[in-house]
Amino acid sequence: NGGMTSNIIKALQQQLKTSAGSSSVHPITKDCYLEMYGYLRVKEHSETLAEHGTIGDIMELFTDTARTICHRHGITTNEAIIRTVDSQVDGFVKLFRSTLQTRAQASREAGLALLKLDDYQTAPFASGGRMRSNSELSSARNSAQRQSLILDNAATESKLISNWLKDAFNVPDSEHRQLVAELKNEVNQETATYDLRMCLLVLKKDQSFAGKPENFRTPHAYSIWKEREITSLEQLIHTYAMRQSYMSGEQIGAGRLKLEASAIESMGDEEIAAAFEYIPAKAAQHYRMLVYKAITHDIVDRIDTANPATPLQLSNRAKDLLKQLSIAWRISASYRETCYLDIINDYYEQD
Repeated sequence: NGGMTSNIIKALQQQLKTSAGSSSVHPITKDCYLEMYGYLRVKEHSETLAEHGTIGDIMELFTDTARTICHRHGITTNEAIIRTVDSQVDGFVKLFRSTLQTRAQASREAGLALLKLDDYQTAPFASGGRMRSNSELSSARNSAQRQSLILDNAATESKLISNWLKDAFNVPDSEHRQLVAELKNEVNQETATYDLRMCLLVLKKDQSFAGKPENFRTPHAYSIWKEREITSLEQLIHTYAMRQSYMSGEQIGAGRLKLEASAIESMGDEEIAAAFEYIPAKAAQHYRMLVYKAITHDIVDRIDTANPATPLQLSNRAKDLLKQLSIAWRISASYRETCYLDIINDYYEQD
């Protein structure tokens, strides 16, 4: 999915700085690159993108930055903003491609990201990009193209993961179709963003299910973790909100949370858990159950028929699902790794 690494982020950061310093660069381009460079220079931002970010997140971040710079330069009409952002995104793709090409031979991740970046050669981020047949196309048509591409990609990915879940849990076809139909009517990006805002709220009150002061050896260790978690959540909320704005054409507001911040401190774990829409109570236990199912379906059930010379591993669909849930459910990297190894070890001991 075009995942990032710390080395890719650092290389991009340096390339932005170098390009912005060129005497021939356009003032708007220079400001876009410097703004992006300044954002990536913040340690918490670069670490979050390196751990959780993808090519899509970088492109969305730059597109949002370009829109902001347009307003700073007095570009306010919709058509002018679309035209300017379109041009800036096209230039940024070339810069990013150059950055990845210099690292592709030495880095598998950079090579995969380079392939993923090809999707944005025709991806209509601002106004239809190169999909635009001529500059006369209306902004409405361009917006429809943008929404269609994003929704099609999301629908395809969701369908693949949905089919994997059906097989892993042995769900009958008729029941699976019914569940999918129900979820399509209930699940949306805005409610997912709402859950992340709730995570941030309870975290600031030291009541997060992902970690509390008593779960850490020292107050200092908890303070460091809390600060990093807050930064990560704020980045995710920003990313989710941008995705929703691309799909719906509207910005997500903070909305009205079910719990008042002042009331959280006096509430128990079950009451707090009930305030979330998609994040289950005891999320870590649910995550472990899904890892168990994934290992059973993708590895254990295939041992007898697999080629002994080919190592078995989780399918891409399982990996995608577990990664998305670990981010949304705030499952730590250390728990994810330990959970996987524990279950593998349990199978070995059983044999």
